[in-house]
Amino acid sequence: MSLLSEVKTVLDKLGRAGWRNYLLETQGLDICAADLAAELSRDLNVNRAIDGFDDFAPQGRRAIEPGDPARSLLYHALASPDVRPALPDSAYPSWTDLDCLENYIYGLAPFSEADLKDAVVAVFAYEYRAREVSTHRQHADLAFSRTGLARVGTGEALYKAPERAYTPITVDPGNIAVLPARYGVFLAKWRSGAHAELSLLGDEVAGDAGRKFLYPIRKLFAGPECLPGRTLSVQFAESHRSEKIRRIIQRAPGARVPEGLDINRAPYFRESPDPELVRMTPVGATVMISAPPAPLVREAWQVNSKTGAKERARFIVPPRDNLLGQPINRHYTAFMILGSRLDAAAEKIQGLLHLKNVVPRNAPEFVHIRRQVNPDQSMTDLNQEFPSYDGLANKIDAGDYEAALFEDGVCDGCVAAFVDGLGRELPARPAFSVVAAPSFFPRATELDLENWTEKHPNQFEEGSAQPLCEGRHYVNPHIRLPQRDGLPSDTRAFGVDDSVVAVVGRPYGGPNRPPEKQPLVYSTHFLPDAGSNEFFPGWDVTVADDREGVKKEGLFEHGLYYTTFGLGSPYPEDVKFCSAANGFWPSASPDAARTFHRVDTPTSILLLDRELGHHPQHPEVLSGQVKSEPGWDGGYGPFFQAHGAQAGVNYGNLSHTDYITASLEQRFGRALFADLTSDVLIERMACHRKCIETIDKRPQGTAQVNTTNYWMITAEERDWDTVPGSELKGRGYLFEYALATKDNPEDVAGQYDRAWQAIQPTIYRCEVTVDGVVRTSLRTLPA
Repeated sequence: MSLLSEVKTVLDKLGRAGWRNYLLETQGLDICAADLAAELSRDLNVNRAIDGFDDFAPQGRRAIEPGDPARSLLYHALASPDVRPALPDSAYPSWTDLDCLENYIYGLAPFSEADLKDAVVAVFAYEYRAREVSTHRQHADLAFSRTGLARVGTGEALYKAPERAYTPITVDPGNIAVLPARYGVFLAKWRSGAHAELSLLGDEVAGDAGRKFLYPIRKLFAGPECLPGRTLSVQFAESHRSEKIRRIIQRAPGARVPEGLDINRAPYFRESPDPELVRMTPVGATVMISAPPAPLVREAWQVNSKTGAKERARFIVPPRDNLLGQPINRHYTAFMILGSRLDAAAEKIQGLLHLKNVVPRNAPEFVHIRRQVNPDQSMTDLNQEFPSYDGLANKIDAGDYEAALFEDGVCDGCVAAFVDGLGRELPARPAFSVVAAPSFFPRATELDLENWTEKHPNQFEEGSAQPLCEGRHYVNPHIRLPQRDGLPSDTRAFGVDDSVVAVVGRPYGGPNRPPEKQPLVYSTHFLPDAGSNEFFPGWDVTVADDREGVKKEGLFEHGLYYTTFGLGSPYPEDVKFCSAANGFWPSASPDAARTFHRVDTPTSILLLDRELGHHPQHPEVLSGQVKSEPGWDGGYGPFFQAHGAQAGVNYGNLSHTDYITASLEQRFGRALFADLTSDVLIERMACHRKCIETIDKRPQGTAQVNTTNYWMITAEERDWDTVPGSELKGRGYLFEYALATKDNPEDVAGQYDRAWQAIQPTIYRCEVTVDGVVRTSLRTLPA
């Protein structure tokens, strides 16, 4: 079947579903015309006043522009998430439908032998994006990256047809859908990062003007219609590896496994092909990489070669190690792995000076060690075994017990394409494929928050909103190219190339202009602007240098590289710490600093009381105003609670709170924050900032959110129009802040995961609108 026939089949289907009438009425385009080729190639009177078409490329004037999807009105109409005719979800095109149309568009592009000169066959993850999230922000366009970010989940991939994207958000609060990434293969050429040669998403990075980036020229697909006079065959293959828990044993001084367990086999180490690692699914002429659905944290087992019995994957915890009296292999009640004492000292200095962390992570930084494996392979929860902090700390510091290890599905690798029929051998470059943890804010991006925080300093004490697309490190050199035709390959997938995580698009000859507004539709993205370039150790990826291992394999000897094996094991172990550190990765990690009373990293990007969870002893629960429900992490936020005559706050105990137990009991990650888009998160930050500024009596625009001593206890939405006696109008928030006393916190009897802190009885109450109007008052807590 010819490409035109395939397109006709797709358009006939969509036409019957309602698209024919819609495009005829709005653009005068008949997608079911008898002479389809002529209809698609004629000039149109494009109506950009119709919703969703205002950001169609101004140069576009036809339904199909050979070689250029973004200047093809039909492709824009079908691919843009902003084009939303009143049709049922089933009427919208699938990724396979869009792929068919792309092939037709690229197949019509002129081609000459000169196009192959200096060309590279390269795999890209790519998306069609609205103007506000395109690389140049001039109009809607394709965005490309040599890196894709898939994400783990508990349920099958879920396509949100009107958004033209997959979403992790399901109607079941206990279920997170896996998020896939889509890859295609293109003829590409090396270009500098100069404005005349391409556009780059995000802030300019030093050295980009002279740095080399691969830029896609033409999509490649199988058959005789891709390149005139040639019949191409295209074969995709993937190669991924998961080695987090193996590296615990390899890199932690004194760590070892019981006899008979093999750290070079699953679950300590997994590599493709492995059905528990990744899935690669054809999508027309492209492929989709996704994780297989699985519990976010799952028990890990292996058959012991000595006993022949199925046993838990585990390791023997080394005792606490100290440097100048400070533990260097413990963080609260987690096992911490740093490369050396020098790394530990460097990290301490960087933290004191608030420098961006660049200490490499050659093994998981934080490892869960609070579940002891017994001889019968049952597990003892040390949190419950030792409810007092001293008892738990003494047990964990002493070490020398077997701790259970867990899998979380996080891994990295490559997607390669083998293209035959070009008539000459061209260099080939795979894409870097990351299977990351879920983002709790799938409709927010680091780039949006970075744009806001650059104008509002002193918001985050730790972390930052810098997106991964602004990173310029190498990628994991240990990844090997996949097998081809059943023959093993030991070829490195990546070399010394520091532009792999960039997001590129067509050049416009000048710096990228800032977004004029937030996008109409917050679709979920899988390019690196949806990931973080902040490492401590990292949310999506971390950085390693692994000099010893790299030298041993004859790879490059210097420079940091992106990988996933330095992330927490399993990843919720690190989520607790980064959430407590004012969110740290603002568009991925919920901010739970106020839950844990982190005075050194105050709340920056707040969650409401209902999102953190109402404890059974919360005053509003006891009075019957609200129902007790756990929050996003399976736990509960802070609340006012008196002890005798002393006012105080009941809050989460960071040392005993256990996201691994919550994960195993399916309480962690109960639901993603579907409604917390970038603009909502920014609105909350702005309102909190205005309140802190008002309480502190500081000049406008000079709030010190990152160092405030005011502890937010209450955070609730308000419609001030419905509040009797309110002087405020419109939508806003109620915040209440307290100041802790110097009295020592006390444990809350019978609750090992909660603590209590004495506070001053005067509470600072702030009523604020989204427009920044603030009313402050004081109230005194009754004894």
